[in-house]
Amino acid sequence: MLSGTASSSLTTGTVYSQPETEVYYIRQQLAECIVGQLTVGQLLHYAYQFKVSSGSRGQRSKSSTAKEAEHIRQTMAALMLPEELLTRPFDRCSGGEQKRIAIAQEILDPSVEEGNDKKEVKGQGRRQKILYLDEPTTGLDSASAAQVMHHLKNLTQKSNFHHHHRRITIVATIHAPSDEVLSLFNHLYVLAKEGVAVYSGPPGGIRSTLEGTIQTTISSQQPPIEALLKVACDGNI
Repeated sequence: MLSGTASSSLTTGTVYSQPETEVYYIRQQLAECIVGQLTVGQLLHYAYQFKVSSGSRGQRSKSSTAKEAEHIRQTMAALMLPEELLTRPFDRCSGGEQKRIAIAQEILDPSVEEGNDKKEVKGQGRRQKILYLDEPTTGLDSASAAQVMHHLKNLTQKSNFHHHHRRITIVATIHAPSDEVLSLFNHLYVLAKEGVAVYSGPPGGIRSTLEGTIQTTISSQQPPIEALLKVACDGNI
């Protein structure tokens, strides 16, 4: 539903969201939604301007230009993207860089610079931001995949980053993660055939769930996630 590709027969039900929650979504296939000939600087500039409030849009003072440049710089730094990429066309960046640039586009937050993020919803506190990613590691080698996931983890934790952005909750779909990538998640939700949930909890609780609830024996050398995914694929629950 988030990607707009679900058929009408699959769109029944209700989506619940807290007031003032902002939801962002990054597709798996970036080439379908990003103009590769544009430079990284152009992509981030346009993304920033699209998010500027209507009252501020078009006011290109030295102050607003400086705020935009600093905001983009801070966002790139949080994702460990070197500033020299700003003059490079998007399609000439590596796969890992492209994933992080797409993330940067989504999390740019001019409302922080404008002071609008201080608005509170009664009983809810400051506005929340949720970032959904569809298989952010697909198509990347193991090193690049781990790097992207480490940067995503950092986005939820960095205090310096949150001075320029609101705190982010990140939700990602992922296939066959390595132990390193798996350990970066705070919470896992593993689905079997027909959408049946076989596990919900922290990565460290998979082994005890397999041996206790699911009653599956695994060796000490076998990664628990491999055994769990086998159970999910076989449907032997």
